[in-house]
Amino acid sequence: MAARILIYVFVLLCLSGCLAAPRKDSTVPSPEKGRPVESQFRYRSLVDEPVGKALYHFGRAQLLAVDGEYSAALVSLEEALGNDPESAFLRLFKTELYLSMNESGQAVRAAEDALIYDPDNADIHQLMGNLYFELGNDAKAIFHLRRGIELGNDEQGVFLRLAVAHARSGDAESAVAVLKKLLEREPDSILGRLTLARIYRQIGLTSLAVDTFRHIIAGRPELESTYLELAGLYQQQGEVDKAIAVFREGVRNNPANWGLRYRLIRFLVAVGRYDVALSELDKLHALQPRDPEGYRLRGLVLMEQKKWSAAETAFQRGLELAPESDQIRFYLGTALERQERWQRAEEIFQDIPAESDLFGDATSHLGFLYHRQGRTDEAIALLTERLPDLEPRAELYSYLAALYEERKQYAEARQVVDQGLKALPRSAELHYHSGLLLERAGKSVEALATMKQAVSLNAEHAEALNFIAYAYAERGENLTEALEFARRAVALNNDGHILDTLGWVYYKMGRLNEARPELEAAAALLSEDPVVLGHLGDLYRDLGLNDRALATYRKALKLNPDDLEIRKKIEALGEEPPSGKK
Repeated sequence: MAARILIYVFVLLCLSGCLAAPRKDSTVPSPEKGRPVESQFRYRSLVDEPVGKALYHFGRAQLLAVDGEYSAALVSLEEALGNDPESAFLRLFKTELYLSMNESGQAVRAAEDALIYDPDNADIHQLMGNLYFELGNDAKAIFHLRRGIELGNDEQGVFLRLAVAHARSGDAESAVAVLKKLLEREPDSILGRLTLARIYRQIGLTSLAVDTFRHIIAGRPELESTYLELAGLYQQQGEVDKAIAVFREGVRNNPANWGLRYRLIRFLVAVGRYDVALSELDKLHALQPRDPEGYRLRGLVLMEQKKWSAAETAFQRGLELAPESDQIRFYLGTALERQERWQRAEEIFQDIPAESDLFGDATSHLGFLYHRQGRTDEAIALLTERLPDLEPRAELYSYLAALYEERKQYAEARQVVDQGLKALPRSAELHYHSGLLLERAGKSVEALATMKQAVSLNAEHAEALNFIAYAYAERGENLTEALEFARRAVALNNDGHILDTLGWVYYKMGRLNEARPELEAAAALLSEDPVVLGHLGDLYRDLGLNDRALATYRKALKLNPDDLEIRKKIEALGEEPPSGKK
């Protein structure tokens, strides 16, 4: 506010002409002519001079900038530059205006112009270094930040950004040197030492990183972030026990830091130490018996252990302490759902309001609950009603489409998926679902193209990869590509149907010995799937293992008595197939 008042005073002085300078008059009347001798000096306003005009327009630009009228401020600043075109100061202010308008490119150009008129200005070099740093141009950031330091700018932030720019550009040695120089000047710089530890960690100098983190903890044991980063380093190295020890050390040094206690518990859950996590929660409950977060975490740990009833109790207690928590309410509904207590779960999910971030998730669960209770019409009506008002979610469209498919209303299912793709054109899941519907409609070419689109959007969509591989195997084409897709799918998900695809691709390529372990593993996992058993039977037959082939075919035929192809294969092996439809 004081700065704004000063600007107003300055502008008023300029306008009133009070800012003036003496000027010698070349036409002073001569006393010999009997005329009064006038003063040899008189005053005139500086507003009429270019420098005065520049100051006036600059002051006006500042006032406009204070009010957030940046475009108008730029117009006034251009007027100022028109009267003082060589002013680096005005161009520096122009840079700041562009930054306020989030126009980084224009800001860089204005800063470059300022540097032309004042190449040794440390502030301009720092500003340009910061700009290039934010834009990710590390080479130029390094040049200007270094130059700013050389010209006397010794702020800690300049050293830190210079070090990070070196590290990002792959020059860790220079980054370390910059930080060591900073720490020589400011040995108590926590940010400098933290950045040094992070760079050591980044380049694999683990012991130096640990020593640096330890140095910080020794001097500032209250800093939570240091424990988190050191524990993260140990976790990255696979040393879980050491990571846990660091968290415990942090809790000992800061017994009132509840955040660290919760971090320890979450870490224990993440590494599967559920019983230890519950033990820590017991300690926390003793200290804070009315903390709803502790009950929320306890419920989540118990859910990981599939102890649904105990989780329900924990969430119920948490909800009593924090009745406004939609998150705890949602978890309580989930625990009830897992116990198949449909009506109570439904009541809980219904209580989550439309303005909640979890409203979409609650809608999905409600649809599932209705469906499980045989109320599919209500599930469809609920999803249809809420979808237009919800943030687009692929799983909701897919679930609604699946409900229509179950009722053999394929046109409606197709319509829902298309609606979803219109809202979420880059959803791999919806493209996959669309491909399944196209395949069901007998449009195999379009289905394959759609599945390829799903994979292009998500290279780790195991089901889409599996679909493409199996389609190629069935057609006996592109088998090399099919093998690649099948292997990628198995690496992501080794379920029985995906193992079957990999084995079937090997079979189609004539690589029977490689097909055998995959098809046998698939049949072990999917012992009631007649298609998988049929594939294994074909393999045994081609390997000359006729007895195994017949036994496998007979099992497949028992599961699907209408399979004429399997009957013919049994007959071809010289055995009468079991009685049934022919």
